[in-house]
Amino acid sequence: MSFLFYNLDIIGPLSILVYLLFRKPKIEGAFLWFVLFAAALLVSNISALLVQVIPTYFGKKPGMNLFVYHIGCTAYAVILSKFFSMVLKSKSYILDVFFLVPFLILSVLNIVYLNRTFTIYGVTSIWVVVKCLTYYAQKFQEPPKEDLVSSWLFWAISGLFLYFSVAFFTFITYDFFTIGVIKGIMPRSVAAFWNVQNVILAVSCLFYIKAIGCKE
Repeated sequence: MSFLFYNLDIIGPLSILVYLLFRKPKIEGAFLWFVLFAAALLVSNISALLVQVIPTYFGKKPGMNLFVYHIGCTAYAVILSKFFSMVLKSKSYILDVFFLVPFLILSVLNIVYLNRTFTIYGVTSIWVVVKCLTYYAQKFQEPPKEDLVSSWLFWAISGLFLYFSVAFFTFITYDFFTIGVIKGIMPRSVAAFWNVQNVILAVSCLFYIKAIGCKE
């Protein structure tokens, strides 16, 4: 049971792709980028795990997976940028610029110093949440043309909103806790705080599975 709990960040995205193979919906347009996001989640989380597990298997010190997480966040931003450009009527170029500038600055700092990695996840979360809210605003401002609960896009957006809005608080505090553990200021048990993000991700994956189920 503990193995499943600590690996929810892999089991969740994997279940999405397995269900996708089972349903075999037509993958095109915005749905393609949604699928790519799910695949990026799986690849990023597996890679981050392997960076630590493989050296341990050979009796060496676990590797630093911060750079892997940074690459994963960059992939999410690129993929979701394309996804939102296809589903939103308002392109929100100003918002994208305000997001891109700190994103690039933090990217440089992350690559040079390999720290504060999850601050970039916090910035990305704000951007994604605003994009999701823009989608909701557009839907509720226009006359209803479809049953939202039967729309794959509604469930996909809702999954993104849930994950990035709630996990935001984990992202912006995780670096602080990690540094505290490394310096011996905080007990190692606070590292388990990351599991909160895993649970949130697993729940959001249920929304993504629902989205695939609604896709014709």
